[in-house]
Amino acid sequence: MCDRYIVSSIYSARDVISSRISLLIFQNVKIASMKKHLITTFFCLSLSWHASAQVRQSYFTLAGAFERLVESIFGNDQPYKDYVIDYGSDKELNFLDNKLLNIDIRHPNLEATFAFTNTNEAFEGVYKKDMGVCRGYSSLRRKFRYLSLFDKDNRAQIDVPKLDESKKSKRKFKKFYKQIVKDIRNYKPRVIPGFANLFELSQHPELSEMVKWQVLYEWRDKNFSPGTGTGDLIRGVFKHSSIEDLLQMRTRIENNVALGHNTMIWLSEKHSSWIHVLEAIDVTAIGEDGSFLVTFWNDKFIELERAKSYLTVKADGSLFYDDTIVKRELNAAGVTAENDGELKFFAEKLTTFCGAHEAHCK
Repeated sequence: MCDRYIVSSIYSARDVISSRISLLIFQNVKIASMKKHLITTFFCLSLSWHASAQVRQSYFTLAGAFERLVESIFGNDQPYKDYVIDYGSDKELNFLDNKLLNIDIRHPNLEATFAFTNTNEAFEGVYKKDMGVCRGYSSLRRKFRYLSLFDKDNRAQIDVPKLDESKKSKRKFKKFYKQIVKDIRNYKPRVIPGFANLFELSQHPELSEMVKWQVLYEWRDKNFSPGTGTGDLIRGVFKHSSIEDLLQMRTRIENNVALGHNTMIWLSEKHSSWIHVLEAIDVTAIGEDGSFLVTFWNDKFIELERAKSYLTVKADGSLFYDDTIVKRELNAAGVTAENDGELKFFAEKLTTFCGAHEAHCK
């Protein structure tokens, strides 16, 4: 998604378009295929061509056209597209209650998060960051939580390239771990030798920049792939969520929390370039006044005392988000389209992996 760009392009098209297309195509982002280059260019330019009086109508039309274009070119990249968990089915609950998925690190902690934040300062020097990579940050962090098996002492006896001061050894070392991170991005469980957790891996001076690039690629894949509901996020800028939809979102978060899982949630501010995606870790009961509170794992801070942000939903459907930096009134919110399908896919991949590598999963 053009992120900070997608809405502002409607109001200040050419300046922002130049920077965004430069970022995505010319400034070494290395998007995997020219088709994705063309989609990005088509989508962002299209938004700029439909400005002013017809902006609302054009935005909805183009959001749908964008989804259809991506679908026609790439097919379905996401597992179990449009899949929604049936919490009334014992069969469905069996895979969610899989022992392999019962992990206690879904709340903010220093083991299962990156050693950097989703901020300009953290990504300085990696690429020109005038946008957020929140969806890539939260999505890849969640994949690591489910699909990585850290092996600090290398009990699996994996042949890890030795690292010394030579450029050749550094290249081999980086290439080795880059493949592991790419596999996890592609839903392949991996043993990670030599590191105790994600924080330690992403903090390593020879690997930190590589991990940041993988966050960016995850952002790209989630926003420019069919089955991720990017059109919903775009429409949310102009279409306010109904209270019925928000209550349904609350129920889905609550059901996931009961089984020990976080939920990927998208947020959109009205007529703004601000769109955000992050993990919901808790939700309150509906209060006497009809309101409820959603708690998120904030991607702006590592410090545990600041690593939470909050969405207040009022009985009339009004939405207020507080990341402890800025308070915003929002227009829409919802569960990302790939959330439930990914949870099912995680369970299947882990079951298969651990069936073949039982010693790694103990």
